[in-house]
Amino acid sequence: MNEPELRGLALMKKKRWDEALDVLLKLDADEELSPLGLDALANTARMLCRTDLEMTAGQKAYTGHVADGDAKAAANSACWVAHAAFNLGKITTAKGWQKTAKRALGDSEGTDVHAWLERLWLKIYLAEGDPAKAELHRKRFEQAAELCGSFDVLALVRVDSAMAALKAGRAAEAFERLDDEIAFAVGGQASEIVTINIYCNVLDACHIAQDMRRGKEWSAEASDWCERNNCEVFSGLCRIRNAQVHRFTGDWDQAEKSILSACERFKDRAWDLQAAAHHELGIQRMRRGDYGGAAKSFAKVQELGYDAQPGYALLLMETGDLQGAAESIKAALEGRRGGRMLPEHLESGAVEVFAAAGWLNEARAVCEALDKKAEDYQTTVMLGAAATAQAILAAAEERYEDALDGLRTAVSYWQESEAPFDLARNSLITAEVMRMAGMPIDAAIVARLEAAKSTFTRLGAAPDAARVSAILEPAESDRGHAVILFTDICKSSQLVEALGDAAWSRMLRWHDQTIQETCVRSGGEVIKHTG
Repeated sequence: MNEPELRGLALMKKKRWDEALDVLLKLDADEELSPLGLDALANTARMLCRTDLEMTAGQKAYTGHVADGDAKAAANSACWVAHAAFNLGKITTAKGWQKTAKRALGDSEGTDVHAWLERLWLKIYLAEGDPAKAELHRKRFEQAAELCGSFDVLALVRVDSAMAALKAGRAAEAFERLDDEIAFAVGGQASEIVTINIYCNVLDACHIAQDMRRGKEWSAEASDWCERNNCEVFSGLCRIRNAQVHRFTGDWDQAEKSILSACERFKDRAWDLQAAAHHELGIQRMRRGDYGGAAKSFAKVQELGYDAQPGYALLLMETGDLQGAAESIKAALEGRRGGRMLPEHLESGAVEVFAAAGWLNEARAVCEALDKKAEDYQTTVMLGAAATAQAILAAAEERYEDALDGLRTAVSYWQESEAPFDLARNSLITAEVMRMAGMPIDAAIVARLEAAKSTFTRLGAAPDAARVSAILEPAESDRGHAVILFTDICKSSQLVEALGDAAWSRMLRWHDQTIQETCVRSGGEVIKHTG
C-alpha cells in the first residue's frame, strides 16, 4: 500500500470516517488504490451508510484480489458486496455475489466468511418468505460460527436466537438476551458493523413487542454510540423504527424529521423499505390532521405493492367513511387486500374502526387476538392497547361502566410506557364515553381534558385537540348557542321495498352509528330516534 492509502487506514482506525473517505475517494479517482485500499474504501462507505459506494468499491476490490491470486481476500470482498446488494434490495445480485464468494472459498471451511454467507442466505430466504430454507441456513450459520469462533459472528448467533425466542412469545427471555448483547457490543467487544446490526435487531424487537420505552432508551444509546464513533447506525428498517419510537414517546418533530429523511434515503432502495417509510409518514400526517398528505403517503404505499394498513383504514375512519374503513381493515386481516402486508400491528386500529362502524362481532374477535398478544409479550404498551381496545368495544356495546373500568386500567400502562399521546387520548375517550352514557363531566375530568388538550397542542395533534375543545367548551359555560340537527333517510319506504328487511336494517344501523359518532366528535348528543 502507498503512503496516502496508509494515511486513509490510519484515519479509519481513529474512526475519522469522513476524512478517511475523502482521502480514499481521491486515490480511487486517480486509480491509485490497491485491492486492500478498495476494501478500506468499501468499509468506510459502509460505516457512513453509503451503500452504493460500498458495493462499487467492493466489486473493484474483488477484481483486484482475483488478479493478484488472493482467493481468500477475493471471497471476503465478494461476501460484503453480496450483503451491500441485499441491503439495496437487489436480491438477485446478492445471490450472484454470494455464489461468487463461495467459489472463491473453494473447499476451505471454518472462516468467518462462511458464516457471513450463511447468515445472508438466512436473510434472503426470510425476505422471500421461505421459512424452511431460512431455518436450514440458520442452522448452518450456527455451525459455521462455532467453527470459526469469531466473537462478531457468535454474537449474531445469540441475537438471532433471542429474536426467535421473541417471535415465539418469550419476550422476557428475548429482551434479557438482547440487552446483554447490546451491552457487550457497546463495550467494544464487537466490531462497528456488528454493533450496528445488534442495535437494529433490538429496535425491531422493541417494535414487535411494542416495548417503546426500551426502544427509546436504546435509541438514545445508539445515537450516543454513533456520535462517539463518528458513524451512522439507523441505515435501514431501524431508521423507520427509530422514527416510530420518537412518535410514540412524544417527540413528533424529531419523528417527522427522521421519517422524511428515511423517505428520501430509501427512494432508490428496496420497495419494502420505501413502503414502510411512507406508511409511517402517512400516520404522522394523519395524526396532525393533514389528511390530504396522509392520503398521498398511503397511495404511495399502494403503488409499491403493499397494503397501507392500518393507516389507510384509520384515515377513512377519520374522514367519515366508517364502512369503507371497516371493509378495508377486515380485508387486510383476512389477507384479501391483494398487496403484501407491512410488518405493522393491525389490531388496535382494527378494534377502533370496527367499533365505530358498528361491526361488533369483528371487534370482539380482534380484541381476543390483541389480548392474546398482550398476554404473550407482557409489555406495558401491549397491555395498554388491549385494555383500551376492550374499553372501546364495551362503549360500543353500551357497557359504559366496563368501558370506564378498562380505561382506568389503561392509564397506568400508558404512564409507565411514557406515552404522552396515548395518555392524553385516554382522557379524551373517557370523556366521550361519559357523554355517551349521559354522565356529567365533572371538575376532575375537566382537569384531565385540559391537560390532554395541552399535550395534543404541543404534539401538533390538531384533530384530537379539537375533539377536546368540543367537550370542554360546553363544560366551561352554562350559556351558549345550540344547534339542533334533524336527519332523515329519504324515500325510506321505497328503499325498504328495494333492499329487503336485512339490508334495510344494516343501513339503519350505519345511519344511527354515523350520527352518534359525528355528534360525539362535535361535542353534541343524540336526543332520540323517531319514525
